Formats: sequence, structure tokens, C-alpha cells
Amino acid sequence: ELLDRASALGPDALEQARIGELRVLVLLARNRLTDALAVGQATLAALGVPLMALGDPSTWPTVPRAHALNFSQPSPRADCAQRLLVGLTPCAYITSFELYTRVIRTMIELAVQWPASALTPLAWTNYGITLCGLERRAEAFEASELALSMLDRVADAALRCKVRVLCLGFLRHWRLPLSQQVAPLLQAYDDCQISGDQEYLGYAAFL
Repeated sequence: ELLDRASALGPDALEQARIGELRVLVLLARNRLTDALAVGQATLAALGVPLMALGDPSTWPTVPRAHALNFSQPSPRADCAQRLLVGLTPCAYITSFELYTRVIRTMIELAVQWPASALTPLAWTNYGITLCGLERRAEAFEASELALSMLDRVADAALRCKVRVLCLGFLRHWRLPLSQQVAPLLQAYDDCQISGDQEYLGYAAFL
């Protein structure tokens, strides 16, 4: 009801997208995943960022070097779309691998065009996990290293803990010795405690 009242106040496009994002999170909390995906896709389309087609994986973006990225041009629209995509990720992961992959592809296109977003490291992390599923493990490792290298630019501890836990748990451990993993794992645990993210705190403790 509160979101309906907010929507009736005539918000601008970014505010309306934020309302759509909150609707997605509410539906996710109620386990109404199909409804959340429908609302999220409609909100992204209204924002001018529809989900990309799956396409041929051989044409997907390569992982760039951090020094080649331009961090000086933020985009509120891209940030808004990335937040929506992050909200849609668990819904799509559970319900449809094709939709999940389309969500990640859209994330990466935004990350390539607008790398200044604080959500860019998480986008590259999710891309790395997707590349692992395609057995492109070397590129997946590169994506994790790029994501981790960007964390100094991220003030949000909740985002830092997600990136570290996912990179260390799924993308890095098979390429680097355990002795190089201990300090980053402890940092991931600290970030989870600071942010109050109990879910990822449990993952970090398990790792």
C-alpha cells in the first residue's frame, strides 16, 4: 500500500524505478519469484534498460584491465538499473538459468559502459560465476581479480562482503594457494559483521 501511494505521487523515472526495486525485494521476501521477475523486467524496460538477449557466449565481453576503465563518469540511471538487476539475480537463479544469464549479461553491459558504479565489482563477480558455468575458468578468475581490485572504491561494507565471499568461495581458490586466501577471508568476515549481513556472515564463517 505504501508503495502504491508513493507511485501515485508522480515520481520521476529514477524514483519510479526505486519503487519498482522495492516491489521486487518485497516479492522476493514473500517467495513470489515469478511476480518479482515480471515487476523487475517491466521496471527495467521503463527505465530504458531491458534485459539483453542471451546471444552467443563467444561474443560476450572479455574481462578488461582495471587501468583501462573510466571511473570518472557516474550514471544514476545505470546505478538504478544495477540495483534492480541485483534484486532480480536470486529470483532468476532459482527459476530460470536463461533468465539468470540474461540478468548477468545486462549487468555486464552496464558495467562496461558505466564502470564508476559501486555495483560494478558485484557485476564482474556474478559474470565470473557465469563464466565458470561455461567452463571458461581462466576468464572467471580474471573477473574475480578485477572485482576484488575495485573494492577500495566501494564504501558499502555489505557490497564488499558479497564480492569477497563470492570471489573467494567460488572463483579464486582453485588458482591461488590457501596462504594467499586467509587475509582476504578474514576481511570478508569483518565486512559481513560491519554490514550486519547475517546470510553472508554465515557463508564467510563456513569458508
